[in-house]
Amino acid sequence: MGRYPDDIYVNAMRIVKQAYKITRNWQGDPCMPRSFSWDRLNCSYFDNIPRITSLNLSSSKLTGQINTSFSDLISLESLDLSNNQLTGEIPEVLGKLPNLKLLNLSGNNLSGPIPKALTEKNGNPLILRFDLLIATHLIHSSAVALSA
Repeated sequence: MGRYPDDIYVNAMRIVKQAYKITRNWQGDPCMPRSFSWDRLNCSYFDNIPRITSLNLSSSKLTGQINTSFSDLISLESLDLSNNQLTGEIPEVLGKLPNLKLLNLSGNNLSGPIPKALTEKNGNPLILRFDLLIATHLIHSSAVALSA
């Protein structure tokens, strides 16, 4: 394999691309070669090992539930899924992202509680932006800083 388990993050991004029918010209490795890294994401290259550190899919016409494959992007510090048409609950597995500092879910139709894995996140504080729907009534639009 050689590098950071690139097959994990490459596969995760392929699953996300397929699940949401993203039509961007995303091909091959999201981070390599550096001069051709995919748009709307940033990579870091610690010891020349590429890692996706931020992903911005805001206003990308995403529909359905939040795909659990985002949790395979273990170096993510920022995930912006705002202003889409995402529904359902926030997946508990997003709390397993150890470096996540910003999660923007505002402008969607999400419902249910904030998962404990996010509210009890150890280590770095997390800024969570969201709109909370109960039934069909918007009751809260907020940015919350969560820390352990």
